[in-house]
Amino acid sequence: MVWERMERLLALLDLHMERNEHVPFDPRIHEAVAGEDMDGNGPVLVRDIIQPGFRTSAGVIRPAKVVVSKSNPSESAKTSGDPS
Repeated sequence: MVWERMERLLALLDLHMERNEHVPFDPRIHEAVAGEDMDGNGPVLVRDIIQPGFRTSAGVIRPAKVVVSKSNPSESAKTSGDPS
């Protein structure tokens, strides 16, 4: 309840928190502080959030500090429900 109220207040101030996991790594909004399972040949994904980042409509205030990993395309298809 308190967290939801804080997020609404931040949104009113045009301040948004970056804290999504399992999304493609984007160096404009993420800062990779560690990498795990980097032997795969798939896309680099955000595995864990160490410290959330903040952005406004004008740009990034602080990038999110994240742990990244590479997944194999076959593993990504299994988790996304793709039957191929």
